[in-house]
Amino acid sequence: NCTVFDTWGDGLAIMSVDGAQVKRVTFSNISLRNIKRSGIFVRLNTRNKKYGANTVVNKPALQDVIISNIQGSRLAALGCSVTGLSEYPVENVVLRNLNFMFEGGITDGKSTPVPEKADAYPVGTMFGATLPAYGFYVRHARNVTFDQVQLRFVKDDLRPALVFDDVEELDMLGLKAQSVVQTPELIRLINTQRVTIADSRPTAAVASFVSVYGEKSSAISLTNNTLSQSKQSCVFENPTLKSTVKESGTIQ
Repeated sequence: NCTVFDTWGDGLAIMSVDGAQVKRVTFSNISLRNIKRSGIFVRLNTRNKKYGANTVVNKPALQDVIISNIQGSRLAALGCSVTGLSEYPVENVVLRNLNFMFEGGITDGKSTPVPEKADAYPVGTMFGATLPAYGFYVRHARNVTFDQVQLRFVKDDLRPALVFDDVEELDMLGLKAQSVVQTPELIRLINTQRVTIADSRPTAAVASFVSVYGEKSSAISLTNNTLSQSKQSCVFENPTLKSTVKESGTIQ
């Protein structure tokens, strides 16, 4: 029940840096306005700095997070992120009833590798000035839910709305996201497994609804999505990935 506004920092941030186990955190009924870094920033790092000669570092964890009923306007073009590490994934994250307007304006269309920076101090801009997605970039995560999320931008942005990399157990329900006709895909899946995307749609023209990359991608289900604004439902890094997707109930 708070308002966060006119900040050069992140809007909502949950971080584990030096072995902390962060669990059972809930944000709800928050208004974000004019956020200059990341609107939402969830990060597990392993800087593992020791405080005192006899201290020890625990096995880190970032689990059981619910972020719900959040309104956001004038959010930075940077985008939001939920990221862990391959050996320490972020787990059990629910993002529900989000309505976000981003500044947008990134039109170079290039996708550069995102550094891991496992031992850096976490801050929304740690991966660079912008993320691969204008909305949410999610990497090294397990059991993630996006439920009734709306994403749009002020200035045209060519990036996907959502990018998932090394994610297991992803459920997406009721997504509505803006795009432009030059946007290659609304949702990008990279080495992502056991995915359900249902009752979702682009709100403007887009080349493809979903793209699938990475040999570890598998078990992707597209159900009852409205794709009249999308030229095609899926594109694949290579033809062998076509068998990873099952599609039903598509509305054209």
